[in-house]
Amino acid sequence: MDLDSDIRELKGIGDKNGALFHKLNIYTVNDLLMYFPRDYVRFPALSGLKDTSEGKYSAVKCVISTVVTLNHARNLKIIRFTATDKNGDNVNVTVFNMPYLKNSLKMGSEYVFYGKFYQKGLFFNVDQP
Repeated sequence: MDLDSDIRELKGIGDKNGALFHKLNIYTVNDLLMYFPRDYVRFPALSGLKDTSEGKYSAVKCVISTVVTLNHARNLKIIRFTATDKNGDNVNVTVFNMPYLKNSLKMGSEYVFYGKFYQKGLFFNVDQP
């Protein structure tokens, strides 16, 4: 196999996946190696909840302070919990359709949440971090 080999010669890429790659103009191994992402996510420096700007992406290190709950609403599986940053400010976190996270996220553990934080009344919120 060389750089000019057809993409379908790679293990795990058959006709079906090959057709998907062809839609992206990827026909050879070289095309695949030279295919770069459209953009990159640069994580900002960690900040406190009060330092976040509404509508802008921010990264905040928090400790989960309440039990992670899983609720069902129509076809949605909703995980909700509260986390606290280093300054003692709370954020309500909501995650949709990822029920497996309920077993991964532990109360008292520290995580970095990245997303658009917003304030509703006195409370900070973030959806789908």
